[in-house]
Amino acid sequence: MTRAPFLSFETVLQREGTAFHVTVLREHESLARKAIESTWPNVSVAEVADPFEERPVMAATIGLHYHYMFAIRVDRREISFLASLLETVRAMEAEDSVYVQTLAIPAERDWYTGAVEAYERFKVGEMPQKLAINKRTVGRTALKLATKTVLGAISVVTELITGEEPEPIDIDGGERAAILRDGKLRSETLAKTRGDAYDVAVRVGIVCADRARARALLRMVTMAFRELDGDNHLIAHETEADRTWRKMRERTAGLRLQRDYMSIAEVSRLFLLPTRPLQERYKIDSIAQLETGVPAEISAGGMRFGSVKHKGAEIPVYMPTGDYDELCLPRVIIGGMGSGKTTAGANLLVEAVRSGFGGLAIDPAKGQIGDMVAAALPSDRVTRIRIDGTAPFALDFCEINRSPRARNRLANAIISFFNTATDEAGAQTARYLRAAIMAMRTAKLAEIMRIFEDDAYRAECIAEMGAGMHRTTLEDYGNMSDGRRAQVLAPIYNRLDTILGDEYLAECFASDNSLDMVALTSERRAVVIDVPKAALGAEGVDLIVNLLSVKLDLAMTLREEADQFPFFIVFDEPHQFLRSARAWKAAAVESRKWRYAYVWMFHSWEQIPHDLAEIIRSAGPHYTVFRASKKTFRELAEELAPFTVEDYVKMPRYHALNVLRVGEAQHAVVMARMGGA
Repeated sequence: MTRAPFLSFETVLQREGTAFHVTVLREHESLARKAIESTWPNVSVAEVADPFEERPVMAATIGLHYHYMFAIRVDRREISFLASLLETVRAMEAEDSVYVQTLAIPAERDWYTGAVEAYERFKVGEMPQKLAINKRTVGRTALKLATKTVLGAISVVTELITGEEPEPIDIDGGERAAILRDGKLRSETLAKTRGDAYDVAVRVGIVCADRARARALLRMVTMAFRELDGDNHLIAHETEADRTWRKMRERTAGLRLQRDYMSIAEVSRLFLLPTRPLQERYKIDSIAQLETGVPAEISAGGMRFGSVKHKGAEIPVYMPTGDYDELCLPRVIIGGMGSGKTTAGANLLVEAVRSGFGGLAIDPAKGQIGDMVAAALPSDRVTRIRIDGTAPFALDFCEINRSPRARNRLANAIISFFNTATDEAGAQTARYLRAAIMAMRTAKLAEIMRIFEDDAYRAECIAEMGAGMHRTTLEDYGNMSDGRRAQVLAPIYNRLDTILGDEYLAECFASDNSLDMVALTSERRAVVIDVPKAALGAEGVDLIVNLLSVKLDLAMTLREEADQFPFFIVFDEPHQFLRSARAWKAAAVESRKWRYAYVWMFHSWEQIPHDLAEIIRSAGPHYTVFRASKKTFRELAEELAPFTVEDYVKMPRYHALNVLRVGEAQHAVVMARMGGA
């Protein structure tokens, strides 16, 4: 025998662990899941065991007081019934449980005929009766019949004696008047027969060691249903506990003289889930953070950056790799100390290499990025370079050797190197510096000083130059007095003082051990350059990273066409090397075209120059925002919507809000636990 379809909405109230369940036939599970997710899009759904596990000591059924043609109150804005029901939890002990089962079975197609007939009787003054086997109803009905019989006999006698028909006495008038409080039926009653309906059976079971407390709990539960009083209302009838418990577990309606048909609108008032305030007040397990759906664009594979918890499931999320224009947009990773920024940067390099790309990180701290990358990738896919004051490397711009027309770019690179974020070389100094660069035979910084200081060498270089402004400028320099030369060279010497005054950097100034950024960024591997502040000092780190930044900017356009795959360049704690800000301004808007993807990781926007911050923001970067200050969130509030500052403050450790410029919308926002596979 095929069992009729049903839907059983089941609430289990407990001091700790109140839960809500839906039971359906196995063949309807998929349909039920879709319906639940459509009705309550933010809930998590999981299969569980039968919640009615303990035998109740007391039970009751709850049904309509009047004929089912009359409806209970329907107001979608009200959840007072559920709030009143949950108030029962306050009176419960730790071992108590309250079961509330609302079993709904689709009604027959002609269910409404009884309601229509009842309505016709009601219109002519009769009160439609509901048949039920219970002492109170049977007694009341019997009394009514007896009263009508007696009054009927009296009316006959009166008519015989007086010859006049007596005034009729309306026995049903009191009940009709109780329903017609406002002189008319409520809209939910009048509309009840216009749609489908369900045959509804509501059962309550109380699990409690103390019968007196059990009765009090049953009373509280049944009174909660009076919040739904309308033209009709729900009343309780105590039943035999074992039999009721068996029917609850079997999910069967049982034998009844008359069914309680309810419209979909009425049933929906019995199928309620608690709001956030109710969840917090009664300690109901809930999702603490706002959860958003995971866009298809970031769940189909690519560079994994974390996982998103959605409806109880952990869903891996990825940066798509199919569109290089999207992939190579700049990235900003913001977060407080210990939030997970460094790990996110290391994971980015690891995922880049696993995806067939490459990456380079400059780490001024203790080598944590390099250690994590080395632990995650094979040794032949990782290059570690440590600039720590032991082995010198060349302060040069060897990258220009790959370009036949790189002199102008070299001049711009070196002038940029000599400039700082707040102090530019004067126009006159820049002119002589550019002329010396055009005369260089190598790409080493040291050669510039040789050209200015060695008259014979300068003459050899001038002899190899073609006619033009740069040759004339150097010839003019050769004819200057010593005082005039000192005036021109002073700004250059001032900038070289940091190098020449440091023993290690002075060795680098004379070294031939070049770091070729074109070669390093043309390999599909992870490169980590450690520049420990503890070994080099703050000024040394700033100067060396500035040199590396300029070399990267120089290399950006010099990679072979075949080697222009996405390459990620990660700067951790960029506030420690703000000399590089000038190079970064150009990189923020130009690097994507050359498949360089710049990444800056810092604590707050205040740590970088305001104009650089505005340029980065205007470039439309990807954001990863770990928990930091409320000010950080408010500065990005529009980007981070629909998440609020409250969601941000409550965000768990190692989680971050991610804004990705992907897909048609170019704006996917998710809260993810950060970390790769």
